[in-house]
Amino acid sequence: MKKLLLSILLITTVLFSNAQISQNNWMVGGSFAFTSSEVMNITTKTTLLSPNVGYFFVDRFAGGIKANLSALKVEGEDVMSSSMFGPYLRYYLLKNDKDFNLHFDGSYMFGATKAAGETFNQNGYELAVTPMVFLNKHTALELRVSYGSVDTEGETERTNTFGLGVGFQIHLGGGATKK
Repeated sequence: MKKLLLSILLITTVLFSNAQISQNNWMVGGSFAFTSSEVMNITTKTTLLSPNVGYFFVDRFAGGIKANLSALKVEGEDVMSSSMFGPYLRYYLLKNDKDFNLHFDGSYMFGATKAAGETFNQNGYELAVTPMVFLNKHTALELRVSYGSVDTEGETERTNTFGLGVGFQIHLGGGATKK
């Protein structure tokens, strides 16, 4: 029964929402990325899942909340997990009626890393440029290029990261319709 209700809700949302980067619209989605960084000649590989929800305050400009949930493998050590949360702002470069667009976004996040039974607080920022294509009136495929910098409690240096990722955004109606 739960699956049936969820399916009906999903179909209704897709059928009655409008594609949009227009004022008063919502988006939900996220991305998946793999990153590699180096601090003090030690390589760290990270798998990252980054869900988000956002609202368009004005045409082409949105803000919202996102999370970065990651698994980190530091050379010569056990796997660590990290959870960071925070606000983001996003600006779409092209007009609302385009099937292709490019957006820039920035976020500030805070959270913690857990490793070997210990927890370390973190905070940092991420900047990204993302070409995207609307697959239909509601769904956009995104190819994300990002740079981030995180300060971890107890570390002497920040972790700077360059990343490539892929994601989807589902745009929910309320404002102007894309052609």
